[in-house]
Amino acid sequence: MSQKTQENQNQLAPDEVARTIIAEFIPGRGVLATMAVMGFVFLVGVVLLWKRAEKVIESDDSYILTRCLTAEDGSPAGFDLSKIHFMRWTPEGKEAGIPEWVNRDIRGDVLVIMRAKPEGSWQSYSIRAAGLLDDFKDALRVHPWVRRVIGIQKFQPAMLEIVVEYRKPVVMAQTREMTGFLLLDEDARFLRMDDIPPELLAAYPRLVECDTIPLSTSAGAVWNDPKVADAVRIVAAFGDRWRKLNLRTIQAVTVEDGLRREGHYELTTKTGKPVDFGRGVSDKNASEAAQKADYRRRAEKIVDYHRRHGTLDVAEGHRLVFQ
Repeated sequence: MSQKTQENQNQLAPDEVARTIIAEFIPGRGVLATMAVMGFVFLVGVVLLWKRAEKVIESDDSYILTRCLTAEDGSPAGFDLSKIHFMRWTPEGKEAGIPEWVNRDIRGDVLVIMRAKPEGSWQSYSIRAAGLLDDFKDALRVHPWVRRVIGIQKFQPAMLEIVVEYRKPVVMAQTREMTGFLLLDEDARFLRMDDIPPELLAAYPRLVECDTIPLSTSAGAVWNDPKVADAVRIVAAFGDRWRKLNLRTIQAVTVEDGLRREGHYELTTKTGKPVDFGRGVSDKNASEAAQKADYRRRAEKIVDYHRRHGTLDVAEGHRLVFQ
């Protein structure tokens, strides 16, 4: 036998070398290493199988909350909203349905807002989706009709219950330069007039002769004028009783008292008779809650006067004052 042939026979394969080293220097580790590798491969297999099973589970209809509907030509045709339920928050608790003054289903708006996000190009939404509730909350907070998100719960089979406090229209406001009116809520935020039933728009109190022009009148924007904010809160203090008192408008006026000139808020009845509500809250450091409480107390005085006299229309030359 040649020397070269003898050398080839004496050479070991790489795997044999590894086993020899393990057996020589780490007694018993060869079996442990094999078991470790087998365990790792088993775990990887389990994870891959679970991922595949998870996709199958999430595609099941009992987990699908909503789907993007398509027309025959493949174009988007809205959303399936049957599994999303909105509840209205009131002082008495949550109630089913939407307020009478919202002539719009805001569920579709919320899904459009969510889909507009960079990561929101989904065709369906599973209740198992990561961050589902946070995505809905973020979309609701920017919707112009939502004042506050009270809570969101998800259920299986797929269903979402959302409880929100809706913004409520308070006044139709007009500046000195405007011919039309703008709709405001209690926070002096603009609301979409197209969403309000026409018969309700005609009945809302009028805030007239405002001094300032708002920077933006888009839905959700705030009219940053302290006089407007005060006037809106005064009207809100009356609530539904405004109509029963036969009141029509409110405006900020200047009243002369001897040598003093004071800013007051004047209400007028439907027959044009003035009712002096008095000054706004003099302590501007008072909390919003304290201001609202003061306006409610004065509103109660007017309500009591109407209860005792049956009207706020006084004789010519007289003026009702409630400071």
